[in-house]
This record gives sequence, structure tokens and C-alpha cells, in this order.
Amino acid sequence: MSLPPLHVHVGAARHFLRWELPHLRRHFRLVPEPSNDVALLAFGPDTIVSGAALPASHRFLVQFPGFGHNPLHDLEVRERDLGVFDESYDLVFVNPGPLELAYASSDRLVLFPVSIDIDLVGPARNRYRSELNSLLHVSSRTAQKDWERSASIMKKSGLKSEVFPPLDSRTLVQKHRRATRRVAALRTLGLRPAPPLPLGYVSHRETIAKYRSFDGFVHVARDVGSKMMIDGKYTAALMEAALTGAIIFWHDTLQLGNDFETIFDAPVATEGAATFIRDVRSSIDVPRHSRATAEEMREKADPGRSVNARVERMFEVLATR
Repeated sequence: MSLPPLHVHVGAARHFLRWELPHLRRHFRLVPEPSNDVALLAFGPDTIVSGAALPASHRFLVQFPGFGHNPLHDLEVRERDLGVFDESYDLVFVNPGPLELAYASSDRLVLFPVSIDIDLVGPARNRYRSELNSLLHVSSRTAQKDWERSASIMKKSGLKSEVFPPLDSRTLVQKHRRATRRVAALRTLGLRPAPPLPLGYVSHRETIAKYRSFDGFVHVARDVGSKMMIDGKYTAALMEAALTGAIIFWHDTLQLGNDFETIFDAPVATEGAATFIRDVRSSIDVPRHSRATAEEMREKADPGRSVNARVERMFEVLATR
């Protein structure tokens, strides 16, 4: 039996699409051009309008937070998005989280499980923790991360801690200048090095190594109400750290419930969260919980599981039209 054709329309979210494509190919024959005889999957916040303008037999949209697009707090953006959904898309897929709230009134809305590139982290190299003596927070300087809160909580816990990459401006600028000079020097030798990463970014390999070098991970944030910036219910850094076996402390910022049995939901107040971490440290079997965290994240964040949930709903639509 031949697979149904599908055109995937993607803009700046190619990185996120990369680990989903192999799973999509198990269900669809991916074609390079859109047409009236082919279903279309628009992928990412920057494809809402452009995807709606392309020819298609059916249109589906995968949405996730980011890209300076915040329909939760920017009501004009929300109204525009909802209008496009009604006019142009059969289904709109979002993860549980802020977009679930923003688009709750749309009958096109379908929730699907969040996924990460689980193969990138390489679970075979995991170091399951034996103690909880150090804490890490990984994020950017953008407003919605509320990273100073996590930094304060870690400091008040009394445990060794680090914010990575260093988020003070001077360190970021120095690191970027060194990387830029290195690239320029290599090019004078006739080599073709990759361009330096944007200011504030480090290689994924370096970040994964950092996850593994700490026992716990803290991301406790309040909803800052930024019209531009929005974050998911869980950050990719938090989920990747969990996949390595780190003990995870998180806050249910939007009060939508904790989807993971092994992630600890800490209070938002810094002193209360620090006390909570110390209490957990003294009460859990760290090696057992570390392994259980990695195993649960690998199961629930598997991209194949996430894609399959969407494909099932897409096939329901394709079968009725």
C-alpha cells in the first residue's frame, strides 16, 4: 500500500523538525512541492500565515512556543492566529502549555506530547546520580526564563551551583569575541571553520556535558507576562537534563499540572523552593530516582511517540474528506 503524500512547510524551525522527519517518513511520502492534491504540514510559529497561503488538499499546523510570537499575552496576535486557523487549517497541534491556554477557544486545537532529540543526548553515556550535591540552571538571558530566580534558589539551597552559560554581559561578550577571533585566525590559514555561535550560545555538546557534570537541575520561573517572549511548559534544557538522569526541580508556572512522575514541582518563592530542594535531597533514594527520571523522559519525550499521536489524528481527517 502506497503512503499518502505530504508536503512539510518549514521556516526557521528546521532544527526542531530534523528529529521528527524519520518518523513522518514512516507514515507519509514526503514531497518537495505543495499542490492541491497533497496534504500540507506547516511546522513552526513562523509558518502560520505562509502555510495558509499554499495549495493543499488538507492543512495541518504544528505550533510550539518561541520565535518572538506570543499569543498568550499579545491578544492581537491571538486573534489573528485564531482567524487563520478557522479559515485555513484542519487541525492545529500544540503541546500542553501556554499555547493550550492561548488557543483554547479554537475547535481546531489538538494537544500532542512534547518531544526532544533523545538520541542526541545519548542515554548510553548517562551517569546516574548517586548523590544530590550540586545544582545547575541552563537558559538564556531572555525575560521569560526568569533565570535570576533559579540562581537565587540554588544559592539559598547551600549546594554547589552554576548558571550556564554565564549570563552576565561581560562574560558573554568576552566568550563571543574569543570565538570570533578564533574563526578569523583559522580562515587566514585557508581553513573553513563554522561561524561563531550567536552571542550567549554554546555548542550542544558542551551543554550536554554540563548536564552530566551536575546532580540536579533547577528551572523555577514565574509568568513574567512579556508580549514578545514565551516559553513552553517545560524547557528543552530541563528535559535534556532529565534524560541524563539529573534530579529535576521545576515550577508549574501556568498551573496546568505536572506530566512527569519523576519531576519535582517546587514552589515559586525562592526561600520555599530552596527548602523544598533540601527536603527532597534528604528524603529520596537518589540513584533510583535518577534512573527513573531518565527512563521516564526517554519514554514520554520520544519523538516517535509524539509524531504518532499527531499522525493518528491527521489520518482521521484524511479519511473523511
